[in-house]
Order: sequence, then C-alpha cells, then structure tokens
Amino acid sequence: MIFDSQSEDIRFEVTGSEEAKRFLERNLLVSVGSPLTITALCNVLLHISQLDRVPKPAVCAIQAVTIMLGQVEDDARVDKLVDVVADRFLSSLRPFARQMDKTATNLDADLGGLHSILDDLNVIKTLKAEFHASQDELLSRSKEQAEQIYDDDRKAKTLAAAFFPPSPTTISIDPDYDYPDPVCGLQNISRELIITHAHRISPYKAPGPDGIPNDVLTWCIDSIAEHLYWIYRATFSLQMYYDPWHSFITVVLRKPGKPRYDIAKSYRPIALLNTMAKLLTSIILEQLIYIDIEGAFPNAVTARLLHNMRSKGVLEAYVLFVEHMLMDRCTTLQFDDYESQFMEVTNGIGQGDPLSMVLYLFYNADILKIPKTVGRSWSKEDALSYVDDTALIVVGKSFEETHRILADMMTRTGGALDWSQTHNSRFEPTKFALVDFTQKKEPDPNKRGSLHPLVRPSLHIPGLITIQPTASTRYLGVIIDQELRWQAQAHSAVGKGMAWTSQLKRLAKPSTGIKPALLRQLYAGVAIPKMMYAADVWCTPIYETEDGKKARGSVEMATVLTRVQRTAARTILGGLSSSPIDALEVHTNLLPIELLIDKLCQRAATRLASLPKAHPLHDHVQRAARTFVK
Repeated sequence: MIFDSQSEDIRFEVTGSEEAKRFLERNLLVSVGSPLTITALCNVLLHISQLDRVPKPAVCAIQAVTIMLGQVEDDARVDKLVDVVADRFLSSLRPFARQMDKTATNLDADLGGLHSILDDLNVIKTLKAEFHASQDELLSRSKEQAEQIYDDDRKAKTLAAAFFPPSPTTISIDPDYDYPDPVCGLQNISRELIITHAHRISPYKAPGPDGIPNDVLTWCIDSIAEHLYWIYRATFSLQMYYDPWHSFITVVLRKPGKPRYDIAKSYRPIALLNTMAKLLTSIILEQLIYIDIEGAFPNAVTARLLHNMRSKGVLEAYVLFVEHMLMDRCTTLQFDDYESQFMEVTNGIGQGDPLSMVLYLFYNADILKIPKTVGRSWSKEDALSYVDDTALIVVGKSFEETHRILADMMTRTGGALDWSQTHNSRFEPTKFALVDFTQKKEPDPNKRGSLHPLVRPSLHIPGLITIQPTASTRYLGVIIDQELRWQAQAHSAVGKGMAWTSQLKRLAKPSTGIKPALLRQLYAGVAIPKMMYAADVWCTPIYETEDGKKARGSVEMATVLTRVQRTAARTILGGLSSSPIDALEVHTNLLPIELLIDKLCQRAATRLASLPKAHPLHDHVQRAARTFVK
C-alpha cells in the first residue's frame, strides 16, 4: 500500500488482489486512489465495526487506516478520531482475532499481524479527542428534507428545532372557562419534609448547571435545610421562581435500536436540572401525585397544561409554581465533547424533571375524553394512555364495525386529530399499529376440515393513512398478540433471557472469567428482570388440580423459561450439560421459575390490594376485585 503523506489529501493504492479492491470500493464508499478524508476514515471504522464478520479484504483496509494514521499522527485532522470510534471498532474486531489468525494465510508476514494492528489502534485511542464519532456523522431534520450538516453549531440548531418545537400560533382555550374549586389545599413544606426527600434522591444522578451532585446535597442537608426551607417557602409566598433555576443542560442521547442515526429524530433530549430546584420539584410531585385525575414532553404547550391543571381542580398555588418554573427557560445542548450556547426554550416539559411525568399526565388527560360514554353503562369505546403512548380501544360484533368507530374516533370533532393539533403533539402515522383481537376461527378453504384465523381487513383513516393489521404489537414493553395468548411475549422473554445468558458465558472463562458469585449477581440483577418484565400480566401462577393429575396456569411458558435458567445456572457453576436443573438451582440459590412466577404475581397483587384510597387506581382495583378474571 502506497501513501503520500506530503500532499494535503492523502491517497492510497491497493497493490493486493482484485477482491480487496472491490471490497474497498463497494463497502467503504471510496474509490481506490481517491482522497481519503477524516470522514471517510470514520466511515471505514464504523462500517467494519458493524459487519457480522470481518473478511480478509477488510484486514487490508484496517492496515491501511492504521498506516495512514501513523503517518499523519500530528495532523489536526486526526484529533477528530476519538475514543468512542476506536472503542467501538476494537470491541467488534477482537472476537474475530483468533479466527483470522487461523484462517488468513501468512497474515503476520503480509499485513504486519492482526495483533500489531490492534496495538496501533490502542495508540490512536489515546489521542486527545476534540469530537466523538458522531461529529463526522450527518444530521438532518427528516428523511424528506435531508441536508448534510458537519458544523457543530448547525447541528445544535437542528437538534434544538426537533427537540423544542415552537408553540402553536393559536390555542383554543375558552377565556371564560369556569374552573372547579381546588380538590385540596396547599400543603406547607416543612424542614422535615425537605430532609426526607433529600435522603430519597438518587446519589449518582448527573447535576445541572450548578454542578452540585445529589450526594453532596444529601450529606449536607442537615446544615442547609433551614436555608432551603425559607427559599422554598418564598417560592410560593412571593409567587416567584429563582431565575438561575430556569437554566438547564440538555444532553443528547441516541435512542437505542434505531436503523439510522443521521436524522435528529433518532436522538433523545435529557434535561439536567439544578440540584436544589430538582429537590423542590420532587416535593411538589409527592403533593400532586395523589390528586384524583381523570386521565411528548418537548411538545407540551404551557398554556394548555395550566388550563388542564386548573380544570382538574389543582390548587392555584401549584399552577402558578408550574407556570413560573416553565417560563423564561434556557438550555445548552451537549453531545460528544461539544456544548452549544444557551438558547431560549419557550415550550415543552423537561424530560428529566421529577415533575415531568405527572405534568404530562395532566397535559394528556383530554385524550381520554375522546371515547363516547353512556352515563355509567358500558360503552364500546375506551382509551388507555401512559405519557405519550396511547391506545384507542373499540369493542364490536365485527372488524368492519370496530374499524369504522376507530376511524370516527380519529377524525370526529374533538377526536384524536383535533387533540393533536390543539396540543401541539403531531402523530407519527408510520408508528400506528392495528391489532384486531379475537380467538374466533373460520373454515380454511384450502384445507378441508381445518380452521384458520379470521381475515383482518385494513383500517382507512380518511386523509391520513391506511393501516394494515398486525398479528402483534408492543405496548409499554409487552407484546400483545391478536388472540391474547401471549406466545409472542413469551418468545420475546426467552430471547432476552438467552441473550443475557450468552453475555454471561463470555464472562465465565475458567482461567480469566469472573467469580461465580458475580455471575449469579448479574443474572439475578439484570437477566431475570429483563426476562420477567411485566410477568404478572402475561403469566399466571401454576397450580395442580384437586386430583393432582394436571397442572394449570402458565405451564408451557414456565417450561421454556426454565431452559434459560438451566443454561444460566450451568454457566455460573461450570456444570455439565447433563446436570439436573433442581440441583443447579439449589447450588446457585435461584428460585425455580414456577416459584418465581408465583412470587411476581403475588407481589403485584399485594401492591394493588394495598393502594391507599387516595390513589387514582384504587377504585379501578376494587371494581376488578369484584369480577372473576380467568
């Protein structure tokens, strides 16, 4: 490989096989002999890191990048290659090291050896980085309006436009609206309450612009509680909000599992607030959370939020506190090692504020008014909503009837589309999912004597989209299938469990692996919660019939989940493949899956049964308790 480090644009030629040339031109998006910029170098590293396997021609490209970086080590352009690129590249390349050493002929002689390449990249990784890998990635507002952006200031403006959309020009709120009387009075903030909440906050959360960690506040709360008491009290008595608390930091994080990260919608804003302001909002949160309410963050219109809070009977002092908290705010965007200038935020609720969840419940409450109700009698229409995840539910005698009602709920006056416009929360039609629930079957015309599921028609929403039905969809982390049999969720749970168990296997090396106690801790603290998430929804306790001949409950699910636990227990102990599961569970001190399901279901039932009367779910739980649910 020939390199010219004297010219401004470094060029390279591959003197190897035609296979290597084709690989470079096809996969690295550069022509052999053309300028290779820092952006292209990043593309080389990032592309190879995403390959399922690293072919031999890729090793040529790796060696090329290594030699080039070695020659221009002092060039300012190399500073843009940062730790995260090398880390990601190395982590994906190392598993193939042994395989490539065995399969590549004369690798050490021809290419300098794979391990020497890794050593060179370790040197590169230690270079002082000015930007992370995403600095050389592209950001655009949408796929339709794609624009390549390399400048950090323009990236910050593009992200800010996506994170903080402007308020609508008109807000349809009746100025003569008759608000109900407050449902509760103002609860005074005491010194004891401040100390209690200071000890509850998580000690290792990232601080805001004040730079005060939570653990410092916790350790010093006895000394400063008196000062905070008068500051918090003045916030309500003077109806003001301390001006420096309006500033916060917005950290830009990637949303996991996105197919591409060159569009702004693939990133999530997380607000880092001042520590003392966050302590105050956590106290207000506890006072608001038990108000009986009838019913995404950046899109929330402040005026609409305040209107909804007043209409639900929230005390005016709390409404004014929220109003003062959300006015005159400014934030700075942080991504990689870049920090933008402070910019004004006129809309939205900070995603990271302790109050954000409850405030959005107030903001989102009107969407629960879309279903038509018939007094206290049963209605065909219903709606579920949790923050920005909403489900419209219709019960009918046929799919055609339910689809007609669903389309009407979307397009009627005061329906979902009207709510979207008045609340500045645009729907993403491509994310709509339609599931038609029934266990009925019909004769299969192609197979005599057999049955198949009913044909599900599509749903047409006039002027918006036509939605094709799907066999299952994920809602709040649980996969709901069209026959409500939960097989899809069980398969997903097994997949998660096996994925984490496979990760444990990589750590359980006989000579260099971690201790069995730590492996068990990882399995119990990470794999089991991931695998058994919401198990009380899709699993039922296992019990035997009176004659003791047949077990009832989620027997099949417990069987497949037991296979995962057996693999994990065998990995922890280093047992043989023929080791019985009961012995493995005893020696690892793991609950059998049947008992684990019982524990999770009983814990959920106990939590629901012990809710206080002031809790919004109390009445719903009491009504459900009077009905036998299979």
